[in-house]
Amino acid sequence: MKNQSKLILACLFCFLAIGQAPVELGSGRNIRDPFKVKYKKKMGNKKARREKFTGFSNKLTTDHLRIDRLRVTGIFLGKDPRAIIKQVEEEGLSQAVIIKEGMKIGPDQVEVKAILPGGVVLVEKIINVYDEEEYLETILPLSE
Repeated sequence: MKNQSKLILACLFCFLAIGQAPVELGSGRNIRDPFKVKYKKKMGNKKARREKFTGFSNKLTTDHLRIDRLRVTGIFLGKDPRAIIKQVEEEGLSQAVIIKEGMKIGPDQVEVKAILPGGVVLVEKIINVYDEEEYLETILPLSE
């Protein structure tokens, strides 16, 4: 009885394996390298362009930050200095954002000129009453 059930199962597995389509491992379209960056195809008028996939990101943007409400909470010095800033709000501090020299902050696109041990230097380009460009420097001290 046991031998007959084993024989029937073996025959069933053979028939199931024959009925399936063979898997081709030779074609590169079926297998994706997990270490490569995903690209999404963007259809244009005539050609399909490849565009970097940016659908899932937890990186905070600096476009919404207001300069008058910023507080520097930490500074990393070294080859590429960086600073940690937070925006002061009524209910407390918001999430921390890491900035580096040359970045643009806020809706006015204020540039981070220097990150020093005592604070951060911001430069804002404005147009004065005489229609001349003027640069305003703002120093945000390191807060404790």
